[in-house]
Amino acid sequence: HQKKSIIRFYEATRQAIISSDGRITSLETLTDEYKSHGPQENSGIFFERYLVTTWNYALLQKGLNKIEEASKAEKWIERIIEDLKQLFEDPTLTLEFDIESLRINIKQEGKEKYRLDQLSSGFSSILSIYADLLVRVELGKIERDEISGIVLVDEIDAHLHVTLQKKVFSFFKSSFPNIQFIISTHSPFVVQSVSDAIIFNLTTLEQMEDLSLYSYTSIIKGLLGERSSSSILLEKIEELSSLMSGENFNDADYIEIMSDLEPFIQDMDARSQAIILSAKNKFIEKQQG
Repeated sequence: HQKKSIIRFYEATRQAIISSDGRITSLETLTDEYKSHGPQENSGIFFERYLVTTWNYALLQKGLNKIEEASKAEKWIERIIEDLKQLFEDPTLTLEFDIESLRINIKQEGKEKYRLDQLSSGFSSILSIYADLLVRVELGKIERDEISGIVLVDEIDAHLHVTLQKKVFSFFKSSFPNIQFIISTHSPFVVQSVSDAIIFNLTTLEQMEDLSLYSYTSIIKGLLGERSSSSILLEKIEELSSLMSGENFNDADYIEIMSDLEPFIQDMDARSQAIILSAKNKFIEKQQG
């Protein structure tokens, strides 16, 4: 059915737009607002409001002893929680409905709870796609596992830390199993992260399949036709060098830069390896001092 098909394109510059007006909206009103929303606009703006509406509906149905209806709503919420547990790689993650503010909070063990609009740029970039697709499924009255179609994502690795690059593709595939995702990326971590994908090199016009068994360095040097000391890595080396020469050696900046460089150290030139070694020594001295 045409109703159950979707074609979407997401630009590289994307962030989730989470909106909540602090009031309970009926599902009928929310559906009418969604229908009047431009078809090319990101529907993720309704995500938190739909969550609030569904959570409130579950509470009301439970209060009326309509257990079956309440259970349906609760299972929908639980599936979102399971998706987010996978994305954050945190089994303790859960969602909390704040009845006073009518907002949704994310709770993780050992962390202060925070709202959906307080995510880092990386998670927000992923949520912008996830929330848009989910709202289109739910307010379009389609079962999530029934929707099919094509979703194009430009530079899926944009804004993402290496750890997120390794799982973003598989996250979308498991969340929406019948949608075909066509993505562009410069990241070997994305390319290496899945085994059932076709990779097309736009530079050489070559098609490749299943690069999951290759190392990141092999993908960069051999299959993507680039040196392991790529321009991005060299920029990171210069950032690290500047960080060392500055008066204020910031631990958080050091850890972030090193996490990006670590997988490629063995294949770097002598100068780059020397800078990394010096930075490691400075970090250790700072920790011990």
